[in-house]
Formats: sequence, structure tokens, C-alpha cells
Amino acid sequence: SEQRANQFAALYEITNDIANEQDLHALLTIIVERATHLLKATGGGLYLYEAAQQEVVCFIAQKVSVPIGTRLKLGEGMAGKVAQTRQALIVDNYQTWEGRSRKYDGVAIKAVLEVPMIYRGELIGVLVVEESSDLKRAFSEEDARLLSLFAAQAASTVRNARLLEETKRRANEFSVLYETTRDLAGEGDLNTLLATIVERARTMLNATRGGLYLYDVSAQELIATVEQNTEIKIGARLKLGEGMAGKVAQTRQPMIVDHYQTWEGRSPQYEGFPIGAVAQAPMIYRGELIGVLLVEETNESSRTFSEDDARLLSLFAAQAASVVRNARLLEETKRRADEFLALHEITRDISAQ
Repeated sequence: SEQRANQFAALYEITNDIANEQDLHALLTIIVERATHLLKATGGGLYLYEAAQQEVVCFIAQKVSVPIGTRLKLGEGMAGKVAQTRQALIVDNYQTWEGRSRKYDGVAIKAVLEVPMIYRGELIGVLVVEESSDLKRAFSEEDARLLSLFAAQAASTVRNARLLEETKRRANEFSVLYETTRDLAGEGDLNTLLATIVERARTMLNATRGGLYLYDVSAQELIATVEQNTEIKIGARLKLGEGMAGKVAQTRQPMIVDHYQTWEGRSPQYEGFPIGAVAQAPMIYRGELIGVLLVEETNESSRTFSEDDARLLSLFAAQAASVVRNARLLEETKRRADEFLALHEITRDISAQ
């Protein structure tokens, strides 16, 4: 039919429009604009799927009062159901639909059409078009078919843009890590070095607080050595497995806690302290535990750390571990040289008598 031919022509033009856009946010914005125009809808949005959290996150919302950044679990609300089933879903009146998410109570949405964005079996996100509450339009199966075709075309472009963005981000991270490690390598004083490591970790993770425990092999304990704006008491000791740092040291794995104050594994030493989100990573050099590096927020902050934050902190902690080990060896060598020199002088004095 002429209508279908026009639809395919529109799809072809739209796909060409988005194919060369590499900036992720600009690309997502264009996709929603084109989808809204294609379906002659009043508004639209786009959720991206985050596999690690098994959530869809609202990245774009145009002419709708859905908050950017809203997260829905698989199966939660309309977008969560579309992501879970990987099937298009039409709702004629969202405000009375029993499956709606409580996060959207009171939002002026009526008719909604949502379709999954899938590339070679991989869920990329959910594309949305909708009508405001004062219009009587309902979406049809034909609308769902058309939007699904567009979403399938858009999915590959979004996936490539996300991969490119991730590659750039990783390249920037490694550049920062390299420069930071190079700067640290030139610092000979151990205390200054440790303080610099914590400061760099805070800057890298954009955290308000930071600290560092060194591992005492003979006592099999962690000793709080550096604190910056934290509740940590310098000299405080944690056994392996005790508290968060003790667990990180014991498992030799990074760890994230969203609310330390309510975390059941917290150490009694930090009971009642106003600590919010915490990320910690072990400092390991060639299998040897050097210490634990941490960044944190106050309990008044809503910020939480992500798996990417933990990965970056781990990379930095691994680099810092070798520098700290070398500095400790140098300090130990100097101490022994001083002791030998003192002993030599005492022996010489005795011989002279």
C-alpha cells in the first residue's frame, strides 16, 4: 500500500540520519525525536539497559514529565516488562493500568507504546512514544510494528555509540592512571606518598572522603595509616575479615557498600559513624597484600559508587601497591643502613678504648 511504502521510506531516511551520529546523548535525543515524529505522538523517551544491575535507566524524556535517571528493575512498570519480555506493549490508559510503576504515580501519561531495542539478541534498551492525558488517541498493532522496525534499526547504532563512548572513557582512565602512577613513582617519602595516593583516589572517583590501611603481616592486621575527611582513627586496627576493609583484605576483592551505617558487616569500631556509600579495593603487588584503599561519602550524600568506580579504584590500587612496596623497602633499607652505621660507630668507640 502507499501508506506502507511511505513508512518504509521514512524509516530509511531516519536510519540514515542517525547512522553517522557518534555522540551517545545526541544520538539518543535524535532517535526519540524521530520516533515521536514517525508515530505522530506528543512525546517520547528512551531507556538504556544496564546488564550488571539488570535495570533500565531513563536517559531521554521529551515532552513528558518522566524524571531523567529513573531506574526500573526488569519486570517493573511498563519499560521493565518490555525489557523482560522483549515484546512490544501497548497501554491505552497508563494512569489506570494496574502494572504501572509507583515511581510514575501522578505523571500525566495516557496512551503509551513501548518496544524493545535489540541487537543480535542483546537487549540495548526500550523506546517509548506516548500521548498526554488530555488526548484520546490509542496506539495500534500497526504502530507497534512500525516502531519495532525503527527500534531494531536504532539498536545497532546505539550499541556502537556506547562501545565507542566506553572505549574513550577507558582510554581516558588509563591515561590518568599512567600519569598518576608516574607522579607517585618520584615520591620517596612514604607518608607523603600514602597521602598523595588517597588524594588522587578521591579526585579520580570524585569522592569527598578517602583513607588507606596498611597490612601488618606479623600481626595479620590492617592499620589505619591515612585519613582524609573520614571518621577513621589513625592507628586503628582491623583483623582480617573484620569490617569492610578486613573483608576486602581477606577476599582480595573490591567491595561496594551503599549505606555503611546500616550495613550488617560493619566493624563495632565504626558503629554510629555518619558514613554513607563506600568503595574499597585491595592493594596487591605480585600476590603480596600491601593494604586497602578506600573512598567514601557522608550519610547525608545520596551518591553511591558503581561497579565501574570499583574497577577504576582497583586498577589504581594495584598501581599504587607497587609504588608503596618500593617506598617501604627503601625506608627499611635506610633504617637498616642507619642501624648498621650506628653499630659500626659504637664498635669503633669501644675498640678505641
